[in-house]
Amino acid sequence: MKHHAAATTLCSLSLCAILAACGAQSPGSTSSASSASSSISTTEDQTNAQSSSASSNQPNTVDGLVQGSILRTFGDDGSKRLVQDMKSGKIPTSCTVLYDEDGKQPVVTVTSEDDIKRLYELVGNVTVGTKDQQSTADSHHFVSFKRQDGSTVGFRFPNKGILAGPDSSYQVSDDGALWDKVRELQGSEKSADNALSIVVVSDVDGLVTDCPTSASAGNTVRLTVNHPLDVQTVVRVNGEVVASQGAAYEFTMPDRTAQIEVFTEEYPGGGGS
Repeated sequence: MKHHAAATTLCSLSLCAILAACGAQSPGSTSSASSASSSISTTEDQTNAQSSSASSNQPNTVDGLVQGSILRTFGDDGSKRLVQDMKSGKIPTSCTVLYDEDGKQPVVTVTSEDDIKRLYELVGNVTVGTKDQQSTADSHHFVSFKRQDGSTVGFRFPNKGILAGPDSSYQVSDDGALWDKVRELQGSEKSADNALSIVVVSDVDGLVTDCPTSASAGNTVRLTVNHPLDVQTVVRVNGEVVASQGAAYEFTMPDRTAQIEVFTEEYPGGGGS
């Protein structure tokens, strides 16, 4: 009988070992298994929390754009279309830039996808702040993207740290890296002969059908704009509205690059002309 009891005890110990090897709980081991399970759960929770924390600390929050980005908060149809293009892989065909120091820096147009993507990223990192009292008329710097459909989306800056809006200027932050890149591109330009360039900075609907690319200061410049029937078209040169003569617009070439913006507005009262 003693031999039988010993065998029974040995069998019980073997069964406990098998159960333990299989991850099953043997009687009296509930607390230990529960503790192990709790430890695993806690580790997973910590991992998830760390992952969540890392995600929340990422500077890019929506569509790869920082909170307060020009492309999100200073949004118009052009900005939205540009963001959608980049998300879908429709890289703009070119990007034209200017950092102007008393007319001594050249306008540069790049077509390299790498340069265009980098400039888009740097523009997207610029954040919009409060309104500023600085005039929007005489903008010295700009970045303009030409979309694959031929329309253009751009941003004018009267000065570093200032963005020119349609009616007001705004303080912006984190634009230093953008201008460093623009100056780098300008530094690779061999000539500054195009300092008096005429650049369509923004024409979201692609309404400009004829526009010269350069002119001498003081000359009369004429451009043609295709007027939609249901809205009125506004043309601005360096922030100043230009009067129309039908589809034609004329302005006197300033002593620096002429930055043209074309956009549409609803007629007062919603009626057409």
